Amino acid sequence: MELLAGARTPKQRRVVERLLKPYSQASRIIHLEATTYYKAGVALAKLGIDRKSMGKGFSHDLLIALSAHSIGATLFTQNKNDFVLIAKAVPVKLQFVDALH
Repeated sequence: MELLAGARTPKQRRVVERLLKPYSQASRIIHLEATTYYKAGVALAKLGIDRKSMGKGFSHDLLIALSAHSIGATLFTQNKNDFVLIAKAVPVKLQFVDALH
């Protein structure tokens, strides 16, 4: 979802779709279960975060972390602020990377 949300032009969308296609064909796309949303709510409560104080995209980052945790994956991200906080409630393996230029 986040990759497609960032693809603002038809050309960018085609690039993302080409990137995703082999993963989709190999059934390597993670589908969220109802329990994932439940766990997200529990994590938000544990962190003491309400909708008003939540930064834009924080709930998506939380779902990404829960998805990575559910398959034992390491999550690579540049977003240290959100994921350091999320890691207090979700035991996700994180690897922080510098911005690519």
